[in-house]
Amino acid sequence: MADPTYTYTWGFQGNKPLEYNSGDPDKGLVTTVHWEINCVSSDGYSSRIYGAEGFEKGDTMTAFDELTKDTVIGWLKTKFGSDDVTAKEAALKANIDLQRTPTTISGQPTSWASS
Repeated sequence: MADPTYTYTWGFQGNKPLEYNSGDPDKGLVTTVHWEINCVSSDGYSSRIYGAEGFEKGDTMTAFDELTKDTVIGWLKTKFGSDDVTAKEAALKANIDLQRTPTTISGQPTSWASS
């Protein structure tokens, strides 16, 4: 069997993943992003991590209605840094590897079965 491949998908939790200011002077300023990363292996296993990341006002601001998913994912990856992005994706892969070949198994001896 060939080694499985892994697909990582960065995205967002729920249908309202962005928290933002509703009043002036920073109306539309994103303050929190509820993110998730999904990993699926070519042999059918999957893993997911998620969290919330806070943001502060920077030098520039994109109007809320002009934000794209790619822009916000870029903000997340920049804030996490390349080492943390790599670590998060490696943790997802490790979780899948553990699903595939568990190091512990739950059960009971057959001698415990009722007669």
